[in-house]
Amino acid sequence: MIRRPPRSTLSSSSAASDVYKRQPLKEELREIAVYTVNSSGEKSVYRNFSRVTTNLRITFSNCREPFSYEIRAEEQFHGPYYVDLVKRPNLDDISVFVTPPEYTGLKSYHSNSGNIRAAEGSKILMTVNFNKEIIKSRIEKLNKNGKVSKKTVQFDFELRESMTYSINAFDSDGIVFDSNIFNLEVIPDSAPIVKIVKPGQDLRLKNATEKIQLEIFTEDDYGLTSAKLVFSISDYDQRYTIPLKDYSSHTKTDRIFFTWPLSIIQLKADDFVSYYVEVTDNKEPMNTGVSQTFVISFKDMKEQLEEFVEHGEDMIN
Repeated sequence: MIRRPPRSTLSSSSAASDVYKRQPLKEELREIAVYTVNSSGEKSVYRNFSRVTTNLRITFSNCREPFSYEIRAEEQFHGPYYVDLVKRPNLDDISVFVTPPEYTGLKSYHSNSGNIRAAEGSKILMTVNFNKEIIKSRIEKLNKNGKVSKKTVQFDFELRESMTYSINAFDSDGIVFDSNIFNLEVIPDSAPIVKIVKPGQDLRLKNATEKIQLEIFTEDDYGLTSAKLVFSISDYDQRYTIPLKDYSSHTKTDRIFFTWPLSIIQLKADDFVSYYVEVTDNKEPMNTGVSQTFVISFKDMKEQLEEFVEHGEDMIN
């Protein structure tokens, strides 16, 4: 005798599912027929089996809708038995709001993609809608559980590093969903660029009281905050600074002109000066850009005399 099993439940996905039913047999049966039953009660033969001596395994392929079936063993009908197909969790849509850090001056924006490319430190609010109610959802790579409300899940986090990630979810039937792989890409805040355009080379001067005309170019991706001249004398470790400019708004590029009177340093004839320009941006903590280092040195009396003699010969010739 084949006993009626309880109602069967099977998860379904976008692809059709297969149902496997195993029926125990106590004696050899010459003929077994499996019938599917439609909503009107009409039966149609699904498959016939003959001389079955062990457990009978029945496979129902391409299952897309709930259905019922009966089994005829010899002249007896057993059933109907019911198979319910349970929807597998699936992602319907994603909505992402990106809020860049305030110091960048960038506006917030919206996207409908799980692939996110944004400035470092941006705040991300991601809303994920599923096709059925969810009891838990998580982004493992971020170690982040979502806030679940029926079919909707929200994630909020700061974008700090580039990575790939996926979203998983669990429904009340214990069925697990794993999304496709998405990309998180951080746009880094680069340090400012700074160049000493003029003189743009090492100098060897006649005396230590000359004035140096500096032209400096600088730029940053989001905004500059300050620029200063940094110098040291000879081989001493001590460094001195001269403020060049402070910026109060989102200035991204600038060209600075500065006259540097060496007389204020009170240099000796055998001293030399190493100098560069340092620029900071408006990130917290700040990024610092540093120019190439140049050297100013001074000619001794012998070198100046040789130049004088050579210049005099040029005038005679």
